[in-house]
Amino acid sequence: MIEEQLKKILATEAEADKIEADARAEAEKIIADAHAKAKELIAQAEARAQRRLQELRAQAEADGKAEAERLTQVQEKLLQRLRKRYNDLHTKVVKEADLELASILALAKE
Repeated sequence: MIEEQLKKILATEAEADKIEADARAEAEKIIADAHAKAKELIAQAEARAQRRLQELRAQAEADGKAEAERLTQVQEKLLQRLRKRYNDLHTKVVKEADLELASILALAKE
């Protein structure tokens, strides 16, 4: 009878050890799967972040080019206005000089 109880106890301990080993193996598998999934999710997030960064860089470059073009157009308009103003002033000065020259010549004839 004691032998049977010892055999039952040993069988129960062996079964408990097997259950514990199976549980440990299952836990390690779950942890390994979780690590793999986390690694995959991190890689996906990094890829999305890289794509977004490239999109933002491209947008910033496009915005910069557009702003440079706008500023170039503004500068060109200002240069045109300055040229017109210069030409107007030059024409005015030349006319005044012509009038003064005509006056001097008229006085010289008298």
